[in-house]
Amino acid sequence: MANVHKKKLTETNSEYLYSPSQFPINQHQIVAFSDSEMPLHEQAFLSEIPGYNFIRKTLHISGSSFQIIAYGNNLNIVQNALNKTASRMIALGEKFDHHNKKSELSKLNSTGKIINASKDLIQIINNALSIGKKTDGLFDITILPVITLLETFGRQSFFPDKAAMIDALSLVDYRKIKISNNTISLQNTGMGITLGGIGKGFIIDQGIDVLSEHGFNNILINAGNNVMSLGEKAKNIPWNVQVPHPRPKNSKILFSMKIRDNAVSTSGDYIHPFCHHLPNHHVINPKTGISPSELSSCTITSPNAALSDALSTGALVMGIQKSLNIIDNYPGCEALFVKKDLSIQKTKGFHKFL
Repeated sequence: MANVHKKKLTETNSEYLYSPSQFPINQHQIVAFSDSEMPLHEQAFLSEIPGYNFIRKTLHISGSSFQIIAYGNNLNIVQNALNKTASRMIALGEKFDHHNKKSELSKLNSTGKIINASKDLIQIINNALSIGKKTDGLFDITILPVITLLETFGRQSFFPDKAAMIDALSLVDYRKIKISNNTISLQNTGMGITLGGIGKGFIIDQGIDVLSEHGFNNILINAGNNVMSLGEKAKNIPWNVQVPHPRPKNSKILFSMKIRDNAVSTSGDYIHPFCHHLPNHHVINPKTGISPSELSSCTITSPNAALSDALSTGALVMGIQKSLNIIDNYPGCEALFVKKDLSIQKTKGFHKFL
């Protein structure tokens, strides 16, 4: 292991700089993980490179941890790229966090209108509206009133009454979001937006863009159930991504995927359940206020992480048949569905990732 020359800790990130005496690497690479420690297979991979140098940086963004491990032949370039990537991703997380009363999204939710909205907020909402239209509203970012209601009652261990749910559902309609020039408005009082079904993917994509601008062309950013890859892990060796089993008691890993220049996102009933029996969880049908009952999980591949993030969320709501019809309209997208009985169905092109 290389000698540690620098260690710096702050509340928002931790940074470790490893700098050996030799710099044989001709190409910068980035690997980012959501876990607090680098996976053992990645440690083994890096240890095979004689005289490598790398920097590890942990980011905390809206309740998620992103760990970035970068290595290259010029530490200044790596450090600069990492700092700019971190700044970009953290700034986006702050804008999109509806829990943070000072965020740009919270200001929109509380006032119903925001003038001179940032390009980032306009872009991500426009992306979400496009997917909302194609899914006939089964992916809907105005689901926040329902989520808030369910979370409130979930803490009290019982389901909200019918009247309260009807009131919350009346505020859910992505078509009531209007964007004109740089102004975003919510047409009905009490509406609220959550970007939980697309935000993490969007942030990953923006991190990839910053790294690419700084000369990194082999990248993996992994934020839990959302992954985006660019290039390869090594020459002729694709990135390897493990998809979790929706019932961890059976097996921790459902399958492994080999990806190049692809995003992979998984949504499942096990990720944030409201109760241990899993019928009610964080993915809600925006038309009924109830969690969908057909699927345990859905894994989507796509050209970018924002799209796979949103489609995996929407697919869990739509079910297999509707999802297949939607995915056919998105070039480069494939899907694997796990039903409640743990049987599996996948699109024809998904096999190329296995």
